[in-house]
Amino acid sequence: MTLDSEVFWVTVGMALATYAMRAGGFAAMGLVPMSPGIERWLASVPGCVIVALTVPGLVEIGWLALPAALVTLGTMRALGNEFLALASGMAVLAATRAFLV
Repeated sequence: MTLDSEVFWVTVGMALATYAMRAGGFAAMGLVPMSPGIERWLASVPGCVIVALTVPGLVEIGWLALPAALVTLGTMRALGNEFLALASGMAVLAATRAFLV
């Protein structure tokens, strides 16, 4: 497998563009006074991103994903451990697929 120089430079360009967007965001937020409303909004953004990434997968898999999602959510809420929550959700999804499909 050879590395195509065009692919390499496109990848480098996208990495630089991503870094520039993040650095620009940090610089811009340094100029914004942090009101309680902005702090609440920034605190809620990670949850919104997780929902936006998760829901399409749940819809695509169908009802089989619902028990796994609920177990993952419950484990995370009870234990606060992302690794255990992810592992438990994956185990439930695998068992659901193995026994019900």
